[in-house]
Amino acid sequence: MRQTGRERRTSRDTRIVELNYVLRFRPEYLHKVLSGEKRVTIRLGIVRPRFGELLITCNNLVYGIAEVESLDIRKLEEVPKDVIREEGFRNHKELLEELRKLYPEIRDTTYVTIIRFRVKKIFEKPQDMLKAILRIKQGHVL
Repeated sequence: MRQTGRERRTSRDTRIVELNYVLRFRPEYLHKVLSGEKRVTIRLGIVRPRFGELLITCNNLVYGIAEVESLDIRKLEEVPKDVIREEGFRNHKELLEELRKLYPEIRDTTYVTIIRFRVKKIFEKPQDMLKAILRIKQGHVL
């Protein structure tokens, strides 16, 4: 659950990330994303996608296209219970433990962005991420 884009920090607890083209997932989450079972992800900081559609990637391969439906920015301690359950955790403590594996610096007062998305397209074969981004930049449709 990492981000690709430019990042800047406004304070110790706040980083702002401009998300470029890609929404990365770890292998253990990919199947749930592609099947539509997972439609929400929590990312560290204030995330601002540059585009309404993002490439669904894992290990530098593109598996499909996601459409961003909504963004909700709040402190980690304010993440609603329904979102925690949607992410597959029973409670805030479990969520925090998992997020700390990805973001060791995260605290309850850290701002996070809840990204709701839907899978718009799944590719028959995974595509090389860098080549896919280059095609998009050149104006090609994937």
